[in-house]
Amino acid sequence: MEVYKGLTREELQAQYYLRALRPDYEVTVIPGWLDESKRFVDTANGTLDIEYGPRLRNKLDFFPGQGKDAGFVLYIHGGYWQRGDKSVYSFLARPFVERGFSVAMMNYQMCPDVRISEIAPQARLAVGWLWSHSKELGISRDNFNIFGHSAGGHLTTEMMFTDWTREAEDFPKDLIHAGVSVSGIYDFEPILYCTENEGLKMDAEEARMVSPIYRTPATDAPHLISFGLEEPPDMRRQSNDFFDKFKHASTRMECLPVPDVDHFDVVNVRVNGQLHEAVRAAPIIATLVEPALDHAHPEQGRGYFLMTPTPRGKPTFQKIQCDLAKRGYLDRLSLSVDETKVCFEYQKGFKRKVPGRTLYLADFDAKTLAITNAKPFANKEGKQVWFAYPRWTRDQSAIMYQAGGALYLYDLKTKKTRKVSTDDSADYRYPHGEATPK
Repeated sequence: MEVYKGLTREELQAQYYLRALRPDYEVTVIPGWLDESKRFVDTANGTLDIEYGPRLRNKLDFFPGQGKDAGFVLYIHGGYWQRGDKSVYSFLARPFVERGFSVAMMNYQMCPDVRISEIAPQARLAVGWLWSHSKELGISRDNFNIFGHSAGGHLTTEMMFTDWTREAEDFPKDLIHAGVSVSGIYDFEPILYCTENEGLKMDAEEARMVSPIYRTPATDAPHLISFGLEEPPDMRRQSNDFFDKFKHASTRMECLPVPDVDHFDVVNVRVNGQLHEAVRAAPIIATLVEPALDHAHPEQGRGYFLMTPTPRGKPTFQKIQCDLAKRGYLDRLSLSVDETKVCFEYQKGFKRKVPGRTLYLADFDAKTLAITNAKPFANKEGKQVWFAYPRWTRDQSAIMYQAGGALYLYDLKTKKTRKVSTDDSADYRYPHGEATPK
């Protein structure tokens, strides 16, 4: 019998009992993360088990950034609100710390010791404690960010939905400058039909109370919703439905599906730097730095950069020259297969907005580090419509992009554009051209 959105209890159990989908999770995945985390902690100048609240697990580990201060990131771990520990995920701090970000990894009292509705208040307590003790910790209040995976993705969203002025008189409304919610659950109703609820012990009322999808964000700070494309269908739907509900309310919320990874491997992607091409240079760092610091490289300042990986070392960043960048904002650049051309979104001025952008095609020279000969090919008149995500087809004969929820194909030879999406009731996003549609 169907119990939720056309799915039976058995189908929901199969999709939401995530550990069963990865038999190697307890045997190899967790031990591998623990080993990597230990290696990082042994060499990092960190402080462990700082108490931020009254409960036994109200503790956090703090790792100061290296070099020039770039900002701060709080990481919240997952584990279905009833498992997990900050010590497993310390390795995630390394790429932040190496780029100048200070990082805190927090624990929280979990179910069944507490109700699930008592966990988000613990996260607020940690955020508030870190903010209040920022001076002694050397934390930057000017770039204060939060990042979480799975249950931590849900809790990150709860923080983005928090009116911080109600938490303390001296807390600003824009306390958090950017949030990254990875593989979160935003509607808890399907969990009521799964065995994971044996530990959570939710009823329908509490499930709705802890579901962010039934509330509204308290900030317009940049918020990235991300997930792996190999996750179960209803887990992917959670992120897509959440983004679809709030995408028009906030021009600074974006959704980033990550190809070829499941619910667990998506964690590794953020460390190895293999995310979506739009943020591939430094995945989560790029996501946080771009909206929060306005394209500011920690050492070289604002601009656009060619990143060259260095085995076992820090990558090098070379600044790219572009006349358009002097007058406005380039976003979601896509490099052609032969690496000689780029396409991108462009808006005049530097106050970030998405509707009304013009799509450009330009030459790219990796030797001179220059973007030149830029010409608009879509929305030249600047209509206040969402023109976004220009992407090359594999044969480089065309560029696919999204406009107003539909997909279009711009042919470089004929300079003609045609609509290629077929369902006008659907909202098409994130085109990736594997071959030119015929």
